[in-house]
Amino acid sequence: MSISEETREPEDSALESQESFKVRASINHVVKRAARRLMPSIGKPRTEEQILKKTIKDCSRMASSHTKDKNFKGAIEQYEKALEAAYELYGDEPDDDFSKKHNAIQKIRESIADVYSLEGSHEEALELYTSIKEDLEISSRKYKDLEKKEVAAMNKVNTSRKQRAKNQIDQIYQIGLINVKIGNYRKAKEHFLRALAMLKMRYGVTHDKVLIIREHLGDLHVLQFEVDEARLIYESILKTLSEKRKDCNMKHYDVVKQKLKDLKAEKS
Repeated sequence: MSISEETREPEDSALESQESFKVRASINHVVKRAARRLMPSIGKPRTEEQILKKTIKDCSRMASSHTKDKNFKGAIEQYEKALEAAYELYGDEPDDDFSKKHNAIQKIRESIADVYSLEGSHEEALELYTSIKEDLEISSRKYKDLEKKEVAAMNKVNTSRKQRAKNQIDQIYQIGLINVKIGNYRKAKEHFLRALAMLKMRYGVTHDKVLIIREHLGDLHVLQFEVDEARLIYESILKTLSEKRKDCNMKHYDVVKQKLKDLKAEKS
Protein backbone atom coordinates (compact mmCIF):
# COMPACT_ATOMS: atom_id res chain seq x y z
CA MET A 1 0.00 0.00 0.00
CA SER A 2 1.34 3.41 -0.94
CA ILE A 3 1.85 6.20 1.58
CA SER A 4 -0.85 8.28 -0.07
CA GLU A 5 -3.39 5.52 0.34
CA GLU A 6 -2.48 5.09 4.02
CA THR A 7 -2.83 8.83 4.85
CA ARG A 8 -6.00 9.49 2.83
CA GLU A 9 -8.99 10.25 5.12
CA PRO A 10 -12.07 8.10 4.75
CA GLU A 11 -14.80 9.46 2.54
CA ASP A 12 -17.31 9.19 5.36
CA SER A 13 -15.36 11.60 7.69
CA ALA A 14 -17.57 13.24 10.35
CA LEU A 15 -16.51 16.69 9.16
CA GLU A 16 -17.95 15.98 5.73
CA SER A 17 -21.00 13.97 6.68
CA GLN A 18 -24.51 15.06 5.78
CA GLU A 19 -25.38 15.41 9.47
CA SER A 20 -22.39 17.67 10.02
CA PHE A 21 -23.45 19.96 7.19
CA LYS A 22 -26.93 20.33 8.75
CA VAL A 23 -25.50 21.20 12.19
CA ARG A 24 -23.04 23.70 10.70
CA ALA A 25 -25.81 25.32 8.69
CA SER A 26 -27.89 25.68 11.86
CA ILE A 27 -24.95 27.19 13.75
CA ASN A 28 -24.22 29.58 10.89
CA HIS A 29 -27.83 30.77 10.96
CA VAL A 30 -27.70 31.47 14.72
CA VAL A 31 -24.35 33.26 14.41
CA LYS A 32 -25.68 35.39 11.58
CA ARG A 33 -28.68 36.47 13.66
CA ALA A 34 -26.46 37.27 16.64
CA ALA A 35 -24.10 39.25 14.42
CA ARG A 36 -26.96 41.37 13.17
CA ARG A 37 -27.89 42.30 16.73
CA LEU A 38 -24.27 43.14 17.57
CA MET A 39 -23.47 45.09 14.44
CA PRO A 40 -24.00 48.63 15.91
CA SER A 41 -21.53 47.87 18.70
CA ILE A 42 -18.87 46.24 16.57
CA GLY A 43 -18.21 49.05 14.18
CA LYS A 44 -21.22 49.31 11.86
CA PRO A 45 -21.53 53.00 10.89
CA ARG A 46 -24.33 54.75 12.77
CA THR A 47 -27.09 56.39 10.81
CA GLU A 48 -27.53 60.17 11.00
CA GLU A 49 -30.69 59.67 13.08
CA GLN A 50 -28.84 57.52 15.61
CA ILE A 51 -26.04 60.07 15.88
CA LEU A 52 -28.47 62.95 16.49
CA LYS A 53 -30.46 60.99 19.07
CA LYS A 54 -27.26 60.10 20.90
CA THR A 55 -26.15 63.76 20.80
CA ILE A 56 -29.46 64.86 22.33
CA LYS A 57 -29.26 62.22 25.05
CA ASP A 58 -25.59 62.79 25.91
CA CYS A 59 -25.77 66.60 25.87
CA SER A 60 -28.94 66.62 27.97
CA ARG A 61 -27.31 64.31 30.51
CA MET A 62 -24.22 66.53 30.69
CA ALA A 63 -26.38 69.65 31.00
CA SER A 64 -28.27 68.10 33.91
CA SER A 65 -24.97 67.28 35.61
CA HIS A 66 -23.70 70.84 35.09
CA THR A 67 -26.93 72.21 36.54
CA LYS A 68 -26.50 70.14 39.71
CA ASP A 69 -22.95 71.49 40.00
CA LYS A 70 -24.29 75.05 39.47
CA ASN A 71 -22.23 75.36 36.31
CA PHE A 72 -25.10 77.15 34.58
CA LYS A 73 -23.07 78.39 31.63
CA GLY A 74 -21.93 74.85 30.85
CA ALA A 75 -25.49 73.56 31.26
CA ILE A 76 -26.90 76.08 28.79
CA GLU A 77 -24.15 75.30 26.27
CA GLN A 78 -24.96 71.58 26.42
CA TYR A 79 -28.74 72.13 26.21
CA GLU A 80 -28.21 74.38 23.18
CA LYS A 81 -26.22 71.62 21.48
CA ALA A 82 -29.05 69.18 22.28
CA LEU A 83 -31.60 71.66 20.93
CA GLU A 84 -29.64 72.13 17.71
CA ALA A 85 -29.53 68.35 17.22
CA ALA A 86 -33.27 68.09 17.99
CA TYR A 87 -34.16 70.70 15.37
CA GLU A 88 -31.98 68.89 12.84
CA LEU A 89 -33.52 65.54 13.74
CA TYR A 90 -37.17 66.52 13.96
CA GLY A 91 -37.36 69.71 11.93
CA ASP A 92 -40.53 71.76 11.79
CA GLU A 93 -42.38 69.80 9.12
CA PRO A 94 -45.70 68.36 10.41
CA ASP A 95 -46.27 64.63 10.13
CA ASP A 96 -48.15 61.88 11.97
CA ASP A 97 -45.69 62.01 14.86
CA PHE A 98 -45.23 65.80 14.89
CA SER A 99 -46.78 66.36 18.32
CA LYS A 100 -44.38 63.97 20.01
CA LYS A 101 -41.38 65.37 18.16
CA HIS A 102 -42.42 68.95 18.87
CA ASN A 103 -42.75 68.13 22.58
CA ALA A 104 -39.18 66.80 22.57
CA ILE A 105 -37.93 70.16 21.29
CA GLN A 106 -40.06 72.14 23.74
CA LYS A 107 -38.83 70.02 26.64
CA ILE A 108 -35.23 71.05 25.89
CA ARG A 109 -36.28 74.71 25.54
CA GLU A 110 -38.03 74.53 28.90
CA SER A 111 -34.88 73.04 30.45
CA ILE A 112 -32.88 75.99 29.11
CA ALA A 113 -35.43 78.39 30.62
CA ASP A 114 -35.17 76.60 33.96
CA VAL A 115 -31.39 77.02 33.95
CA TYR A 116 -31.74 80.71 33.08
CA SER A 117 -34.06 81.08 36.06
CA LEU A 118 -31.62 79.32 38.41
CA GLU A 119 -28.79 81.47 37.06
CA GLY A 120 -30.74 84.67 37.76
CA SER A 121 -31.28 85.57 34.09
CA HIS A 122 -35.00 86.02 34.68
CA GLU A 123 -35.76 88.10 31.58
CA GLU A 124 -34.35 85.37 29.30
CA ALA A 125 -36.28 82.73 31.27
CA LEU A 126 -39.51 84.73 31.02
CA GLU A 127 -39.12 85.13 27.25
CA LEU A 128 -38.66 81.38 26.77
CA TYR A 129 -41.50 80.34 29.11
CA THR A 130 -43.89 82.71 27.31
CA SER A 131 -42.81 81.44 23.89
CA ILE A 132 -43.27 77.77 24.86
CA LYS A 133 -46.63 78.43 26.54
CA GLU A 134 -48.06 80.06 23.40
CA ASP A 135 -47.84 76.73 21.55
CA LEU A 136 -49.81 74.79 24.19
CA GLU A 137 -53.50 74.19 24.76
CA ILE A 138 -54.79 76.48 27.52
CA SER A 139 -56.53 73.57 29.23
CA SER A 140 -53.45 71.36 29.32
CA ARG A 141 -51.56 70.60 32.52
CA LYS A 142 -48.26 71.65 30.92
CA TYR A 143 -49.77 75.06 30.10
CA LYS A 144 -50.69 75.60 33.75
CA ASP A 145 -47.24 74.46 34.92
CA LEU A 146 -45.55 76.85 32.53
CA GLU A 147 -47.90 79.65 33.54
CA LYS A 148 -46.70 79.29 37.15
CA LYS A 149 -43.08 79.43 36.01
CA GLU A 150 -43.88 82.43 33.82
CA VAL A 151 -45.48 84.35 36.72
CA ALA A 152 -42.55 83.53 39.02
CA ALA A 153 -40.08 84.75 36.39
CA MET A 154 -42.17 87.89 35.81
CA ASN A 155 -42.09 88.73 39.52
CA LYS A 156 -38.33 88.22 39.60
CA VAL A 157 -37.92 90.46 36.54
CA ASN A 158 -39.96 93.24 38.16
CA THR A 159 -37.97 92.95 41.39
CA SER A 160 -34.72 92.99 39.45
CA ARG A 161 -35.76 96.06 37.46
CA LYS A 162 -36.76 97.90 40.63
CA GLN A 163 -33.42 97.07 42.21
CA ARG A 164 -31.55 98.27 39.13
CA ALA A 165 -33.55 101.50 39.14
CA LYS A 166 -32.80 102.00 42.83
CA ASN A 167 -29.10 101.39 42.25
CA GLN A 168 -29.12 103.86 39.37
CA ILE A 169 -30.77 106.55 41.53
CA ASP A 170 -28.28 105.94 44.32
CA GLN A 171 -25.39 106.23 41.88
CA ILE A 172 -26.68 109.49 40.40
CA TYR A 173 -27.26 110.89 43.90
CA GLN A 174 -23.73 109.97 45.02
CA ILE A 175 -22.23 111.65 41.95
CA GLY A 176 -24.25 114.75 42.81
CA LEU A 177 -22.82 114.80 46.34
CA ILE A 178 -19.26 114.37 45.04
CA ASN A 179 -19.72 117.35 42.72
CA VAL A 180 -20.96 119.46 45.64
CA LYS A 181 -17.81 118.59 47.59
CA ILE A 182 -15.48 119.57 44.75
CA GLY A 183 -17.40 122.77 44.06
CA ASN A 184 -18.84 121.78 40.68
CA TYR A 185 -22.34 123.04 41.47
CA ARG A 186 -23.61 122.96 37.87
CA LYS A 187 -22.86 119.25 37.57
CA ALA A 188 -24.24 118.61 41.05
CA LYS A 189 -27.52 120.28 40.09
CA GLU A 190 -27.79 118.20 36.91
CA HIS A 191 -27.44 114.95 38.87
CA PHE A 192 -29.79 116.02 41.66
CA LEU A 193 -32.47 116.96 39.11
CA ARG A 194 -32.11 113.58 37.40
CA ALA A 195 -32.41 111.77 40.73
CA LEU A 196 -35.39 113.97 41.67
CA ALA A 197 -37.30 113.12 38.49
CA MET A 198 -36.73 109.39 38.97
CA LEU A 199 -37.72 109.49 42.65
CA LYS A 200 -40.92 111.43 41.90
CA MET A 201 -41.96 108.80 39.37
CA ARG A 202 -41.21 105.99 41.79
CA TYR A 203 -42.44 107.37 45.10
CA GLY A 204 -44.52 110.49 44.45
CA VAL A 205 -43.79 114.16 45.16
CA THR A 206 -44.14 114.06 48.96
CA HIS A 207 -41.80 111.16 49.74
CA ASP A 208 -38.95 111.85 52.18
CA LYS A 209 -36.32 110.96 49.56
CA VAL A 210 -37.81 113.51 47.17
CA LEU A 211 -37.73 116.18 49.89
CA ILE A 212 -34.07 115.40 50.67
CA ILE A 213 -33.09 116.02 47.03
CA ARG A 214 -35.10 119.24 47.02
CA GLU A 215 -33.22 120.29 50.15
CA HIS A 216 -29.91 119.68 48.34
CA LEU A 217 -31.09 121.90 45.49
CA GLY A 218 -31.84 124.61 48.05
CA ASP A 219 -28.37 124.13 49.52
CA LEU A 220 -26.82 124.65 46.08
CA HIS A 221 -28.54 128.04 45.84
CA VAL A 222 -27.12 129.00 49.24
CA LEU A 223 -23.63 127.99 48.16
CA GLN A 224 -24.01 130.24 45.13
CA PHE A 225 -25.42 133.12 47.24
CA GLU A 226 -28.87 132.80 45.67
CA VAL A 227 -30.72 133.39 48.91
CA ASP A 228 -34.23 134.05 47.56
CA GLU A 229 -34.23 130.86 45.47
CA ALA A 230 -33.02 128.82 48.46
CA ARG A 231 -35.65 130.37 50.74
CA LEU A 232 -38.48 129.43 48.36
CA ILE A 233 -37.32 125.81 48.24
CA TYR A 234 -36.92 125.51 52.03
CA GLU A 235 -40.34 127.04 52.66
CA SER A 236 -41.92 124.65 50.13
CA ILE A 237 -40.31 121.66 51.88
CA LEU A 238 -41.57 122.79 55.30
CA LYS A 239 -45.08 123.21 53.90
CA THR A 240 -45.04 119.70 52.43
CA LEU A 241 -43.75 118.19 55.70
CA SER A 242 -46.40 120.04 57.72
CA GLU A 243 -49.17 118.67 55.50
CA LYS A 244 -47.98 115.11 56.15
CA ARG A 245 -48.90 115.53 59.84
CA LYS A 246 -48.39 112.19 61.61
CA ASP A 247 -46.10 111.01 58.83
CA CYS A 248 -43.99 114.15 59.12
CA ASN A 249 -40.26 113.53 59.59
CA MET A 250 -39.71 115.98 62.44
CA LYS A 251 -35.94 115.64 62.35
CA HIS A 252 -35.89 116.66 58.71
CA TYR A 253 -38.39 119.43 59.45
CA ASP A 254 -36.16 120.89 62.17
CA VAL A 255 -33.07 120.78 59.93
CA VAL A 256 -34.77 122.65 57.07
CA LYS A 257 -36.40 125.10 59.49
CA GLN A 258 -32.99 125.94 60.95
CA LYS A 259 -31.56 126.52 57.46
CA LEU A 260 -34.41 128.89 56.68
CA LYS A 261 -33.84 130.67 60.00
CA ASP A 262 -30.13 131.06 59.23
CA LEU A 263 -30.94 132.56 55.83
CA LYS A 264 -33.27 135.12 57.37
CA ALA A 265 -30.65 136.01 59.97
CA GLU A 266 -28.04 136.51 57.27
CA LYS A 267 -30.39 138.64 55.21
CA SER A 268 -31.23 140.89 58.16
